[in-house]
Amino acid sequence: MNKIYGLVYEKISVKPGFPLFGFVILDCDVVVYLDIYDMLLSKRCEIRGDVDFIDELFVKEFVNKDWHTHKDITKKVLSTSYH
Repeated sequence: MNKIYGLVYEKISVKPGFPLFGFVILDCDVVVYLDIYDMLLSKRCEIRGDVDFIDELFVKEFVNKDWHTHKDITKKVLSTSYH
């Protein structure tokens, strides 16, 4: 996990006015976390046809853990939106 963060922080930078989408949360002014229900995620994977639902569940769990870790170590207010 630390290697992933090391690579992300080395290769990617957050710039004001340019949204960044990914599954590792970087230090920034605002973080928007969209938690998609599994049923909706499954339907979306089915529509795309080139995405494995199990892989997407892994990514979702990774983002969720990173979200909570980031929330625990920062003083910034973070909110969650469910769809």
